[in-house]
Amino acid sequence: MKKRFLTTCIAILTVLVAVFLLAACSSSVSYEVKESSLKEGGKSAADIVKEICADYPERTMGTGKDYEFLKYLSAEMASYGYPAAKFDTDDGNDTENGGQGGTLPLATSSSATVEITEFRFKNHYTNSTEKGYNLVYRIPAATESDKEVLLLASYDNCAGLEVSSTDMTTGQTTVQKIGGEGAYSNATGVAALLRLSYELADKSLPYDLTIAFVDCAENSWDGANELIGSLDVDRKKFICLNFNKLGMGDYAYIYSDESAQAYNDYFYSVADK
Repeated sequence: MKKRFLTTCIAILTVLVAVFLLAACSSSVSYEVKESSLKEGGKSAADIVKEICADYPERTMGTGKDYEFLKYLSAEMASYGYPAAKFDTDDGNDTENGGQGGTLPLATSSSATVEITEFRFKNHYTNSTEKGYNLVYRIPAATESDKEVLLLASYDNCAGLEVSSTDMTTGQTTVQKIGGEGAYSNATGVAALLRLSYELADKSLPYDLTIAFVDCAENSWDGANELIGSLDVDRKKFICLNFNKLGMGDYAYIYSDESAQAYNDYFYSVADK
């Protein structure tokens, strides 16, 4: 059920990315719902979730393990044809991760870019200032466009963090270590975004596309705030889709604040199928 649900989410989201921009952010549009099928090949979102949880159960912000996980993400994206990110090594030199890309060349590969952005944040668990990292891909439209889509997923979890609590009656303080590999929050979102990136890798897009894997959501969404703060969202028709905590239960909850229920009606018609 979970595997089927994730696959359905990817199919729906693939359609939505196109629909949002075809609608040009207008509520006065009509839609024709069609069956959507995924491309052949590539890992399924469910398999990616299993891989992340098995190989990277700790992606904890501020520990350096979040930075290490970016190497996995970069290698996956490079295998789809996206540019390979550069990582700092212990000797201070930069190294490329992921090779020269895969067998799905980007339609706009000559101008697509990738960067790792470092930022500082106040860790509420450790009460210290630490480093966070975002992995950001920017793919320009095939022709100049005033539209931009941001696809975003947080990748960090809290595994291994120690949290202290004090009993107000006895005054006794206990320390507990947080467990769990963060499958639901948010390996599911990362897996969905990776699979969708695979689906979009060879597409010529009519809008600028940003794909971002952001850090520190388990703190205060510091990575997402850092990224959004760097964007000129007033200059373009801008839409952000955040992939977060997917695959729990049997229902997909997708909403829009567009007037006249135009987008909502479309979502419901897809879900009914």
